[in-house]
Amino acid sequence: MATQREAFSVFVALQFVVVSAVLLVLLPLDVVAPIIPLFLVFSFGLYKYRS
Repeated sequence: MATQREAFSVFVALQFVVVSAVLLVLLPLDVVAPIIPLFLVFSFGLYKYRS
């Protein structure tokens, strides 16, 4: 069972990934380019956490 701190960290990372994905769809690439590396890191972290 995940601790409360782990659950909160996963929630924050998931929220960032979802909001970033929406921004990637809605805004031009040159505007959201700075958040793409962090988006990829959090996505990979969530993938490794779930597997």
